[in-house]
Amino acid sequence: MEMFSRHTSETGKPVLIYNTEYGKLSLRQRLLLKSLEQSSVVKFDRIDDNITVKMKDLSCLTAYTGREYSLFSRNDRQYLVVGTACGIHINDDLADELIDKGYKWSGHTHVGDDVLCLFPSEADYETLRKFRQKRSVIYNSIGRFYVFGEEE
Repeated sequence: MEMFSRHTSETGKPVLIYNTEYGKLSLRQRLLLKSLEQSSVVKFDRIDDNITVKMKDLSCLTAYTGREYSLFSRNDRQYLVVGTACGIHINDDLADELIDKGYKWSGHTHVGDDVLCLFPSEADYETLRKFRQKRSVIYNSIGRFYVFGEEE
């Protein structure tokens, strides 16, 4: 078991950000958060912006802000959408644009640290159907995840 003093700074670990005072966002996560201060939807070009958003980053942002995040990806670009503590609203125009341009729903986060917060909502299943995908993933505030959509 890893031990930490109260002055130890650990970056980019959702469980530490959520449960301690010394967990910190990584540089990439701080940059993502800063970009979301201007708009609730941000587009990243993986080459030009030299950034690839990962689901772990979204889990850390959820732990830090108490808000949900959703990620849509294709080979060259990603869209990051921020919601509230209770959900994410993606309007039909944005969803249709993302679908038309070949984006997939990489996943999203739910606020909380227990197993119950990993359960998908009906809105999650609706988004999955809209994007014509078989599965997506939900991360919680401590980095645990659940792949949903192909449950028996």
